[in-house]
Amino acid sequence: RLTSETLVYSSKQGHRRTHVCRNISRLGCMIADDGLAASTGDDLDIELVDGVVIPARVIWARQGHLGIAFKREINPATV
Repeated sequence: RLTSETLVYSSKQGHRRTHVCRNISRLGCMIADDGLAASTGDDLDIELVDGVVIPARVIWARQGHLGIAFKREINPATV
């Protein structure tokens, strides 16, 4: 798991939001989400870099952050 401060984007039911990615690994990430627009169990897409969109699921939501599990492992080069 690598510490990060990069911007990522989430898409849920057609709504796109910008987040700061706090950390990332090949299996998931933690993003800041002050509005908590997603809840545990929600499916969403995470855009990590231009054109790299990963299907994901929210596995926890608390204190303005979301824990995200990618539905498929991402390439280490993307991390």
